[in-house]
Amino acid sequence: MKKLLALLMTTALLGLSTPSALAADDSPSQAKIMKITGSVMVKLPGAEEAVPATVGMMIPQGAEIITGEESTAFVRMHEGIMATADENTTINVEDLSVSSDGTRNALLNLKSGNLVSALDPSKKKFNNYGVRTPQGCCGRPWHGL
Repeated sequence: MKKLLALLMTTALLGLSTPSALAADDSPSQAKIMKITGSVMVKLPGAEEAVPATVGMMIPQGAEIITGEESTAFVRMHEGIMATADENTTINVEDLSVSSDGTRNALLNLKSGNLVSALDPSKKKFNNYGVRTPQGCCGRPWHGL
């Protein structure tokens, strides 16, 4: 019985120390709305119509965030990546993933309006962030910009 218990404990400890187990706790697979002002709508992937956004709402890859007049949405893409959609802005969450090496990827497509991003420099080893615009794509893989 002691050997079985020891084997189960060893298996559990090894399972907790794998990179995939650690990555699951490290970053969400969805973005999160942290704050909204005014009218903010979210069109979820596969949905025909947008629904009103709420603080704490989880935003999956493929979702679209739409702000109205005099409205703002503060969205945490991953820990250390905050995107702020200004009034009359439409953004699509194109990529929201974690690579096998632990890099947290976020790519937004700014369809219209204004987007301000805040990046935590202490997370630069883990975060890869970009914004696609009608004029081109810019990113911050932390290799220089």
